[in-house]
Amino acid sequence: MTNFVFEKIDNAVEAPGLVVRISASPACYLRITHVFPQAVYVIRVSTPQAAREARRPVKMSYPEVENLIQHGAEWGRLSMPDVFANSPAPDTELAASLDSAWNIVGPLVTAMEREANLDRTNFQQLITARAESSNCTTTTVRRLLIRYYYFGRSKLALLPLIGGQTPKSDPLTQAEAQDSKRRGPSSILAKKKFGKNGFVVGEDDINDMVSALRFELRKGPTHYTDAHESYLAGAFAKRHPQIYAEHLAKDRELPVSYRQYCYYVRKYAELESELAENLRNKSSAPESGSLHASGPGVYEADATGGRLYLVSSGPRPVILRAPTIYLVIDRWSRYIVSAYISVSPPSYEELRQAMLIALTSREARFTNLGVNIDDRRWPVGRIPFLLVTDRGSEFMSVSFAQAVANDMKIDLLHLPPGTPDGKAIVERFIRVLKQRMAKSGLKGTFSDRISDHKTEQAANKAQAAAINTLQEAYRELVDIVVDHNNRPHRTLKKYNELAHAGVPPTPSAAYQWGLKNITGKSNTYPDEYYRRILLSFDRASLSSGTLRYRGMAYEPYNDAAKSLVRKVGNGRKQFDIRLDKHAPFELLVPTVRGEPALFQIISGSGVDIKGTTLDEIDAFSESTALLNAEAEADSRITRLEKKSMPMKRPLLAGKRAEIQQVGKQETNKASDAETTQMKNRLWSPSSTKSEPQPQASEHRTRTWEANDDDRNRRDSELIKKFMGLE
Repeated sequence: MTNFVFEKIDNAVEAPGLVVRISASPACYLRITHVFPQAVYVIRVSTPQAAREARRPVKMSYPEVENLIQHGAEWGRLSMPDVFANSPAPDTELAASLDSAWNIVGPLVTAMEREANLDRTNFQQLITARAESSNCTTTTVRRLLIRYYYFGRSKLALLPLIGGQTPKSDPLTQAEAQDSKRRGPSSILAKKKFGKNGFVVGEDDINDMVSALRFELRKGPTHYTDAHESYLAGAFAKRHPQIYAEHLAKDRELPVSYRQYCYYVRKYAELESELAENLRNKSSAPESGSLHASGPGVYEADATGGRLYLVSSGPRPVILRAPTIYLVIDRWSRYIVSAYISVSPPSYEELRQAMLIALTSREARFTNLGVNIDDRRWPVGRIPFLLVTDRGSEFMSVSFAQAVANDMKIDLLHLPPGTPDGKAIVERFIRVLKQRMAKSGLKGTFSDRISDHKTEQAANKAQAAAINTLQEAYRELVDIVVDHNNRPHRTLKKYNELAHAGVPPTPSAAYQWGLKNITGKSNTYPDEYYRRILLSFDRASLSSGTLRYRGMAYEPYNDAAKSLVRKVGNGRKQFDIRLDKHAPFELLVPTVRGEPALFQIISGSGVDIKGTTLDEIDAFSESTALLNAEAEADSRITRLEKKSMPMKRPLLAGKRAEIQQVGKQETNKASDAETTQMKNRLWSPSSTKSEPQPQASEHRTRTWEANDDDRNRRDSELIKKFMGLE
């Protein structure tokens, strides 16, 4: 096929089919395919043979075209190759072939007259839909359409090409043939850091790619990104261990890029309908939305039901209530400031935990949970200027408004009903979070909302397979959050200020850089202040030097508390207190001036309350009959085991007892206990730290107080025995 012949045109006006010559040697042209009021679309043209690998038309503004002309580019037209010079005779096989090709791409040509359809996403979606309706491959339809534009929107360009002569030289070896097929631009890492990527995809590698995709689809809904990473960590690592090790050591570029992976699986993977339904394609509008935020400091908060089933951690595991996940995310940087999971009903008490996690040290909160996280990998958040929420009851509560708006001086914005787009950032991450938890391998998870029989079956299977506790789910949640905060984000790549400052486009790096260079926002007070202003309110009685609250005894710890004890003397007086009801190891009594009076729980009471909450104590005090029945059953089983020969074999070490389906009341109790265990580890002092031990007071030797402590201890032991907390 002969090369193009360029004919220069003076004073040309933009029109479809004309070209702008960028260079004569090597030949490089921009052919105009579409003309719109604000811009034109062009396709890069070089030689007729290059039409096979040509790309779709791209947008170019009129000033950009004019700038090319001013810098030496020339308007002109290109001759058609000889093979397309003559129309086929009517009623011939060649004419029928041309009509058939036009019937395939004609509707696409009409659709592409709308500028929105020339966008990358819509362009490919229309081609895919046309390929399915015309019973052709996507590659064939795309190449026909591109060829039509490449040769100047001529229908004759759809004529079948005549094969060339057979080469007389010796055939290439397999390695040479594979190497000769490498094409496309090199990545920036290859150019600047690693050098040319020498890995060549072979037939076995393609089979591995397809197998990895099918494996992920059999597990549930999957994106290409998940399948790509699964392939690299699995089949590729086994087949090419040396190359994979070099990549992990950052000595080599990614051997198989995401784009390569998508190309091969789309071309060779033939999926059954059941698997194809699980393939999720990222679709987005040509235009991107925008929520106002000029830097860090505008937070979005939301609570969502987690799509997973959890069991209690005691010796009698039962299915817990559906968990609620609380998230706080910075709008500008997409940085997740806080994440908290609970199986208690949504309330301000639960939201308070999320706010505490957002503003205080991670290490102090997660050490007792066994979560491998620190303040370096997940930096502590800062007080925002504005907190955007919906109108959920926990966000609309008076206590929340008092703590957030009045005490921490944060502006609150409650969105009107029916406007979820007002906090689209956190809503988008919630969807991603649920998908990633379903893909994490955590037993008892399901990905899709229950809306039909199929999704209901998936949820039922997840419930039957549930073996993980709330603590294990929290570990997985933190892993997902840390991965999100340190993964490059598409929106952040568009921030020119980050690129100019050399800041990686990750939420964590952008958030910290933005705090330092844009908003300058920092926490005004230490962590302890924010913890205190988010505490709950209640009342307690002070008498004889001891502050008593719901059967538990507290003694003065700081000077303000000792002064308060001296003022009351031997009398009795009620005081307003602040406390963490889920970990009531200390009480604060606000004072008119100076620091609050701090009372710490007496060691005996502290042992009793560990692992339970005040709400649980109240709930189980009304379940005396059930506790008695459990105690009687345990005693009877012990007697029967002694009489039985051989004795009943205990469960194997490490084997979980059979999960029980129980009534709603017991499910609620188990859920509350599971949440409390986690909160005690989050907020209670770590056992590894040395703490000052308050000296015992002389008045605690009184007989009535000792009897009261013994009675509380016995009740707590019965509760913990029933809940399996011992």
